Amino acid sequence: MTLRVTRPAAKVSRVGAEDRESTGGVLSAPSDGTDREDGGMASPLKRPLLASATASVLFRRTRGMTGLFQERSIQDPIQEHGEMLASEVKTGTIVSHQGAPCLIQTMQVQTPSARGAATLYKFRARNLVTKQKVDITLKGTDTLDDADFEKRLVKLMYSDGTDVHFLDQADFNQHSIPVEQLSDELNYLTEELEDIYVLIYEGEPVGLQLPSSVELDVTQCDPAVRGNSATSRSKSATLSTGYVLQVPEYLKEGERIKVDTRTGEFLSRA
Repeated sequence: MTLRVTRPAAKVSRVGAEDRESTGGVLSAPSDGTDREDGGMASPLKRPLLASATASVLFRRTRGMTGLFQERSIQDPIQEHGEMLASEVKTGTIVSHQGAPCLIQTMQVQTPSARGAATLYKFRARNLVTKQKVDITLKGTDTLDDADFEKRLVKLMYSDGTDVHFLDQADFNQHSIPVEQLSDELNYLTEELEDIYVLIYEGEPVGLQLPSSVELDVTQCDPAVRGNSATSRSKSATLSTGYVLQVPEYLKEGERIKVDTRTGEFLSRA
């Protein structure tokens, strides 16, 4: 569509709603007595700013009248960031639920059998403040807010029996979290473990975010049974952190294995 700026019958002093009313909805550049005798308009170089503003407003109005675009002023609010659809949430994401930060640990997608029914997303999360398990069920079009927290990359320093202390890898400050708040994470923490993040909520460290899997050594288990490498039978094993879990019967002491930090289950040999 070609946009044309025509000279109005009345003198226009500014761009606004009054101009549109006086010109029948078509905005024009003002006349200052320099118009040519042939009815044309003075050179646009003499009024570059106003001509540009007028064309801009005209363009927005013209697009609106076509029905292809909706008019929008500079003051219109922009959609806030921080919301995500339930179908976009992944394990390990930290969301705000009932006013508290919750770490999504597992998720299950339930596809309905009835026609027209909505797909459900079932999340198992952990409240990082109360440490309680939380179940969240949403439709795919429902939304969750990102939790307002800070995540800091750290390394494990030591535990004094009361608190576990971590060294911030950016500013080298120390973050301490009570042992009772890390009852699950302590099963996987070692000094050489990388990609540990302390979660800061309202200025206080409230929890850890660990890698989805870690490698640990088997320090004690029953002897391996020859010929059972292809069976699904399992046995108890103690790992280097003191964590006890079920492992395949063919594993033996000294082997290094991968463990899922979200479920606490054996994954594979490392």
